[in-house]
Amino acid sequence: FYVSVGGFDLHSDLVKFHSELLRRVGDAMAAFYDWTEAAGVASKVTTFTASEFGRTFVSNGGGSDHGWGAMHFVLGGAVKGRSYYGTAPQFGNNTPDDVGSGRLVPTTSVDLVAAELARWMGVPENRVGQILPNLAAFNGQAIDFLA
Repeated sequence: FYVSVGGFDLHSDLVKFHSELLRRVGDAMAAFYDWTEAAGVASKVTTFTASEFGRTFVSNGGGSDHGWGAMHFVLGGAVKGRSYYGTAPQFGNNTPDDVGSGRLVPTTSVDLVAAELARWMGVPENRVGQILPNLAAFNGQAIDFLA
């Protein structure tokens, strides 16, 4: 399945809309996971979120600009859950992870998340790098979040 939820490009009205958008995504993911459990297929289904950008910590009025770092949620019966994978940045302005204007430097590439998912789906190791050409930049790093 592929589901797209728009409306997150909040250069204005961030406070008004962001929490409701996150609630909708969270509720939908929880409902889908509950269905996979009831259907007995949770260990065969993995759900994840992805975005091409995050948000800055500096307001541009009523919202925020595009940031570099973002978070991703992964859930399913095969996920080694209740864990945080990657390195959490220090959130906020003028922190060591802020490169200016509230933009955080990502510590874990989305390519590493995608590679783990590809391997779990049965993509042969010699093909993972072809699917994710930027993966070579991470020198064999891996995120072991799936059983």
